[in-house]
Amino acid sequence: MKRVISVHLAGRIFQIEEDGYDALNGLSANQRPRNEVEKQLADHFERKLTGSKIVITLTDVLEVCSRLGFSLSDTRPVKKLYRQPENRIIAGVCAGLGDYFDIDPVVVRIVFVVSFFFTLTMGFWVYIVMWIVTPKYERRKLL
Repeated sequence: MKRVISVHLAGRIFQIEEDGYDALNGLSANQRPRNEVEKQLADHFERKLTGSKIVITLTDVLEVCSRLGFSLSDTRPVKKLYRQPENRIIAGVCAGLGDYFDIDPVVVRIVFVVSFFFTLTMGFWVYIVMWIVTPKYERRKLL
């Protein structure tokens, strides 16, 4: 399941998959005015939404940007470790590790609990250090 982000472009709302949103953040529009870029993207995205399709995918973003002549500096966002506040139990460390390694956060939580009992609280201290060191995930601004 992919996350979907609501984005306002030229006064219109679009639902864009997170990887498509991240690709748009790497957009280089060759110093065109922002409102012109947003209008062009919105027009093309609107044409992509037909019938039952309600979400813009990464493929749609790449196709529209190449059609408009925009270059995407990084179409694959670099994976970084963040605490995930949306899916947290305590601080989001296990949810962030699960997201980073593409595994269920419940598995990571079980590993931490087991390590707490078998390593004489070492799992607790690792969690606390991760809580302090790992930055909280915050959405980036588009364009």
